[in-house]
Amino acid sequence: MGDLIQGPDYWFKRHNPPRIKAGSIVDFGVDPETGNPFPSFDVLMVVMELYVEQHSGVRMAKVAISPNDYPDSVEYHDIPIDYLELIEE
Repeated sequence: MGDLIQGPDYWFKRHNPPRIKAGSIVDFGVDPETGNPFPSFDVLMVVMELYVEQHSGVRMAKVAISPNDYPDSVEYHDIPIDYLELIEE
């Protein structure tokens, strides 16, 4: 069991960490269903927390989203990690 670590409810391989982690700056990447890129929304998106949705098993990110033209406004959304692209760790 040297290369496995126990998560809250799941097992993850130690040598395969998620690229996106809490504190990462992300943007919408490519739609995994269609392969089309998402348009730019002109917002700053910072990952607050990663978790696995218990019913579907989908890896999710709780993301703080702030418009670039009004940085004092922040909304929090849960987004599947497959829809996100890492900009900066």
